[in-house]
Formats: sequence, C-alpha cells, structure tokens
Amino acid sequence: MEPVDTARLAEVLKALGNANRLELLYELRVPRAVGDIELRPEKVREGEDPERAISQQAVRDHLAKLRAIGVIAVQRAEHEAGIVDAYVLNHQRLFAIVEELRRLGELRGDTPGLAEPTLAGHAAEGGGLETGPRFVLVRGQGEGRVFSLRKEQLRADRGWIIGRKPGLAVSLDYDPFASAENAEVLLDGSGFSLLDIRSSKNGTRLNFRPLPRGGSAGLQNGDVVGVGRTNLVFRLG
Repeated sequence: MEPVDTARLAEVLKALGNANRLELLYELRVPRAVGDIELRPEKVREGEDPERAISQQAVRDHLAKLRAIGVIAVQRAEHEAGIVDAYVLNHQRLFAIVEELRRLGELRGDTPGLAEPTLAGHAAEGGGLETGPRFVLVRGQGEGRVFSLRKEQLRADRGWIIGRKPGLAVSLDYDPFASAENAEVLLDGSGFSLLDIRSSKNGTRLNFRPLPRGGSAGLQNGDVVGVGRTNLVFRLG
C-alpha cells in the first residue's frame, strides 16, 4: 500500500478541526460572498449573546484556512453590491481527503481485531427497483446511486461515457482521480463492452484489473468497473 502523506494529512485535519469551519463547508454548497455568511461562535463565553454572529474578519480568517488546504475556491460572481468574490465548496478536494482517510482505515495489525461494540448506523431505506442496463455506484460519493444507460443519452458514433465531466451518462464529477472522459460503454450485436478512452490519465479497471491503454473487453452482468477511485457494478435486467 502506498504510504499516506501524514504531514500533509495532519495539516488538513488541523484546519478542519474547528466547528465553524465545518459549518462553513455546508454553507458553501452554493457560492456565497463574505457578507452573506453568518456563523455563530463555536464556543459562547459567559455574558455573550449566543445568537450574535461572529465578525466578518473572523469569517475571512476561517475561509483563508480552508482555502489553504484547497477545500474551498473563490470565483467572481454577480451580487447586489456588484461583482464580488464568492466562496464555494471544492467537493473534489474533499473527496480526495476522504480517500486519504480511507487508506488509513485499511491499515490492519498483525493481532486479532479488538472487541469493539457495534456502532449504530442508519437503517436501510427501501427504494424503487431499476430495470434495464445500469451501473450501481458501490464505492464513491453517493454509494447506491444508479446510473441507467438509456439510448436517448447516446451521441452520434459514441457509447455511454463514464468520466468526471458534467452531463455524461455516468458523471463522477466528485472524483478528481477520474479523467473528464475516462471510459465508454458500447453496445453492438454481441452485447455490451467496456472501452478505455486512450486519453484517460489513470486508465480503466474491469473486475479490479486494468484494461490495456485504449483497450476493450466484454461487459457482463455483475462486472465491477473502476474509474479513478470509484467502483461501479454493471447490472442487466
């Protein structure tokens, strides 16, 4: 296993280890100017009003620390005050950080696991059954999400594209390790096949084995397709 950059990860976790900054990540799911951001104090001192928002300078300081680790970005946006700097969440960078933490979670010792109590989780939710060819996201952001492969999604002389670019049949826009167009699913008289798009930076995996650069292979029900750090299960019927 490739070692984790522990110094960099420690810097990231230190920046995220603040309730106000974590709250900012939720606020910045849509672009916001500093003047539109209201945060309550992380800790209320005796005699302070718990409903009083922290100062704009304190907000700017929190934003600067989040920008330093890349989890938010700045873009110019129209505002009632004119064109201003607006801050917005960088979900691709957040996903990359989660992947670093996931790699730590894969570490195992040489001794049997400790007898820890079972943690409470969310109850499984029922949902409508999808039919037809589709991918089910099993590792990535939004696990369980279904991408149906519909004929109306096809472009001239193209199959169903998997990649990071928005608007694709299988758009993995959260995954910075995926190329804009990474892989393509084709359908002909013999069935479905998976093609690695030659320009993809990190290649394409089928059942955890890399396809040759620009190569293809048949795609069967239950196959696992890997793009970037995302895994998808192919389903038929």
